[in-house]
Amino acid sequence: MFSLSRTGYLLSSGGWSASLVGENVQNLTDEDEKPFFQKMLEQAKNSDEGSVEYIWFNPMDGQFEPKITHFRVIDNVLIAAGYFSQYSTEKQAKDLLDVAVSEYFKNPEQALRKFRNRQSGFRNPDQYVFVLSKTDRTIVWTPSSQELIDTSVDQVEDIFGKVFLGKMIDSASPNLIQQMDYWWFSPITKQVELRRAFYQQVGDSVIAVGTFVLPED
Repeated sequence: MFSLSRTGYLLSSGGWSASLVGENVQNLTDEDEKPFFQKMLEQAKNSDEGSVEYIWFNPMDGQFEPKITHFRVIDNVLIAAGYFSQYSTEKQAKDLLDVAVSEYFKNPEQALRKFRNRQSGFRNPDQYVFVLSKTDRTIVWTPSSQELIDTSVDQVEDIFGKVFLGKMIDSASPNLIQQMDYWWFSPITKQVELRRAFYQQVGDSVIAVGTFVLPED
């Protein structure tokens, strides 16, 4: 995650660009000589949020790969987070939610055991099932931040102060799949990134699948 002034100066960084803090980076280019910082600044002139895609070195596998960075303008500063784009799609997230809802509807206790099982397909690194209780307004299960289990959803905020879990419980319907965007820590990149939860009510619970948000073409 990093922050950028409208004039192109890097204000902070928790990743590869930490050594560039204080410098003007708007002319910095990627492996294809694309000035991606400059493109972000151009987008920010017309919108308070946006995204860019560029080619960058991935230290996880030692390869140059497509990377996506989303940004939002807050107090005239661009707050941004990037990730490499080899992740599951939103269609896969909805398909996973369909299966999870079906499993939970048939047998909630057995479904929860499956959701907790690392080999079940319900808890992948970048896409996983989590469960909320509408009755208690608490987190029943989440693999990404297990210290939050049994915590009130009204006490959980993303980095922008959005009480997204509470909003999900308040809006959940048994007849409709809905979605909620939020910023959360990625176990893959070790950064805070934009995510999208698809969710549906099942009885007194809300079943959700969180996934990365990919930019629209």
